[in-house]
Amino acid sequence: MATTGRKAWTKYFDFGKEIPTTLKKDSPKYGPDDSGNMGVVKKGTTVTFINEGEYQSKALVREGKTLYRVKFDSLAKPGSKASSRVDLKPQSFGIEEKEYSFDALYQTALDTLEDRQDLTGPVKGYLELLLAYHAEGESITDTQLSDAYRGANINSQTQKAIINDFGELLGPFAVFQESLIDKATGSKVKVPQTAKSYFPARPNEPLMDYGIYIGTGANKKLLTVSAKALSSTTNVVKPPDIIMLLGRKENGSDGQMLKKHKGSIQFKVLEILGNNSIKNGPILAAAHYVNTKPSLKKKYPGLSIKAAENIAAKGDSYDPTLFATFFQHSDGIKNRKSPTTKKPTHIEVMYACEKILSIESKNRGPLTMHEVFADAIAQKVYYVKFTISSSGLPQWAIQIDSDFRNSSSVFLRSKNGYTRASDRMGVQP
Repeated sequence: MATTGRKAWTKYFDFGKEIPTTLKKDSPKYGPDDSGNMGVVKKGTTVTFINEGEYQSKALVREGKTLYRVKFDSLAKPGSKASSRVDLKPQSFGIEEKEYSFDALYQTALDTLEDRQDLTGPVKGYLELLLAYHAEGESITDTQLSDAYRGANINSQTQKAIINDFGELLGPFAVFQESLIDKATGSKVKVPQTAKSYFPARPNEPLMDYGIYIGTGANKKLLTVSAKALSSTTNVVKPPDIIMLLGRKENGSDGQMLKKHKGSIQFKVLEILGNNSIKNGPILAAAHYVNTKPSLKKKYPGLSIKAAENIAAKGDSYDPTLFATFFQHSDGIKNRKSPTTKKPTHIEVMYACEKILSIESKNRGPLTMHEVFADAIAQKVYYVKFTISSSGLPQWAIQIDSDFRNSSSVFLRSKNGYTRASDRMGVQP
């Protein structure tokens, strides 16, 4: 139960002379001398609490240069100065790996947020309003939210945490209130008020930041949501996850989507990338791809399956004579920073092959991944994107399978380099 009254003053406010905070709920406004009611101070208003040395049920505050009093219990607990790296993941608000109704999710997060001591009062006030803005709908105005945002003086690290992490907590409310999935699917998939939210404890659950359960009994279905920052590049989707999604029954009865793609060059490349190491996968996949057509063998001469298998087996002790023609013509090898007289390293060969796969899959090239990716996520994974504007107002967008099916920018992407092999190549949606 939240601490209030004298106990709250002793625990949270009895230090220093002036403490920045906000109103967590509307309060009557009284004169500084405790005179009669002068109006209402709105929830989210940023004020400075004036510590008078003892508990007062009507707290003295300053807004700008104006002094007045408000009900003490309307003030947000001020906490301490926010650290540069603040945790705003749903789990930091007491959210566990279980199903939540919208009301239960709101109350759990709100109760925990109020007691957090790693956030300043104004920051907590803005987050409380942002949460209420999504959970309560029209009860919080844009003006209230913008005023709270300006008063919170949010630094760049906290803003990033709000967008990337707190957005996950807001997501289920936005999906329902904004009808994001309903509108994106033409009402083929509807998220009702009775839907339940679910947040996996495992941070690397494939493509799932949170889930939304709709339906009951035999018709109960989990909608997987991948939460992303609006207008930023999303993480690549790993090949094993795409193959796993193709095989799940939501994507067509009897594994139709898996059957549709299993014989394609896209599926084979993804399979090779997923079944082999970070270093070997791109070399083996590129060699397989290049050797499927004479035109590709002419475009990338010398990249034989025999050479790829040799380096996969022997690493840096591979036989360079097997790659002689490839090294002579490959731009990826020519552009490395190592001396041209030096035998290319295993990682340099890997990166040169990653470049081939990326080039061939971009702009709907022969190895384009838009169709296989769209079929993998169809009716199951929804990309919900979030940001806050310069005035602190939320902005939401959603992408579903049809968006990626019509895109020309779903391709194989690498985060590696000529000296770095630490991340598996995947599909950039």
